[in-house]
Amino acid sequence: MEYVLDTGVRQYDGGCGMSTGLVIAELVGGKLSAGSLELLALARSLFGGGTVAVMAPGADALTAQMLITRGADKIYVSGGSNAADYISDAWVGYA
Repeated sequence: MEYVLDTGVRQYDGGCGMSTGLVIAELVGGKLSAGSLELLALARSLFGGGTVAVMAPGADALTAQMLITRGADKIYVSGGSNAADYISDAWVGYA
């Protein structure tokens, strides 16, 4: 199961090109980690009028809606057995 929630793109009137930021959210016990919410707030401030997208493996619709209310423009959610086993520490070496 894959779905995308989209609140639309916020317009920037400063004359600069639009940018897109991506936040990979971490869920701990089915709940968003505090660090993920902090990163979303940081991305929102850095990308201002640009698009902030969040990839949230294993998140449900309620969690996706929370991300939208916290400033995300697009949410990418995937389900299935692999999403439940997602461990963000595995990606640290690639950052």
